[in-house]
Amino acid sequence: MRPTACCRHAGLTVLSRKHGVKVGAGSVLSVEEVALAVEQVNKLVETGITVGGQLVQMTPLTQPAARITLSNKLWEPQVRDDQEEEYRCLVRDFVALCHNNGLQLNTSKTKELVIDFGRDRPRPRPVQIGTEEVEGVQTYKYLGLWLDNRLDWASNTRQLYKKTQSRMYFLRRLRSFNICRKLLWMFYQSVVASVLSYAVVCWGGGSATKADLSRLEKLIRRASSVVGMKLKPLATVAERRTIDKLRSIMDNDRHPLHTVIHSQRSLISQRLRLPKFRTNRLGNSFIPRAIRLFNSSQGGRRANRRTGTFL
Repeated sequence: MRPTACCRHAGLTVLSRKHGVKVGAGSVLSVEEVALAVEQVNKLVETGITVGGQLVQMTPLTQPAARITLSNKLWEPQVRDDQEEEYRCLVRDFVALCHNNGLQLNTSKTKELVIDFGRDRPRPRPVQIGTEEVEGVQTYKYLGLWLDNRLDWASNTRQLYKKTQSRMYFLRRLRSFNICRKLLWMFYQSVVASVLSYAVVCWGGGSATKADLSRLEKLIRRASSVVGMKLKPLATVAERRTIDKLRSIMDNDRHPLHTVIHSQRSLISQRLRLPKFRTNRLGNSFIPRAIRLFNSSQGGRRANRRTGTFL
């Protein structure tokens, strides 16, 4: 996948690998939207820096050189049949661009994550920035999400399970003090559920395996017995947030996925046409999954013009 950058002189904290999408502190985009961009691998574009939602070229700086990190990840979605020249040429162009604009790349903090669904395929040779090689990794933590080279969310689920278990201890301690159910529920929502459902739009709707989701559901049932009331299952939370995210994208014409969703609108109803896909991995990604949920909900059903009812 493509390289990105972090530059404090440009007033940005992090630029996502999809150029034209700004993420990080003070960003207008959420973590879910960033992870969705990771999930939807697109074609490479020209290197630049996103400022105010516009892709612009960097200009020389009058201040001292800043240290920037090359995305902390290097993605290469367009490498096929061991043809890596396009990807490596893009990296060289970006390095040259930084050098010409007085920016110093921090190679020690730059990592390369190669997403490859093939089997028994040799690992590509490491990317070099100048004379230094970029370290290749199989998992990487990005904005609180653990991404791996298979995009199966197994690493992320393990980390969520460990983190949620540690917070369940405090919930049980509160119950031992005879705290009322309402306060226990508030503590669960703010301390436990906030961690358990973090970025659930990305991984909770079918992208993660059933075994991983079952482990997390067991934690919710355990928390339910501690709180003393029934808590919402993870699948329900994921479906509700997925539909809410889709509707927010449809209402925001500046969102990168707005035109993609708008092109799927049906001409004879309020439904969205399901895009074609050949693999379950793509079928379980955000757009197909969100469209299925939207069409099955009342807001996406086709209205009868005569009776005003939904079909």
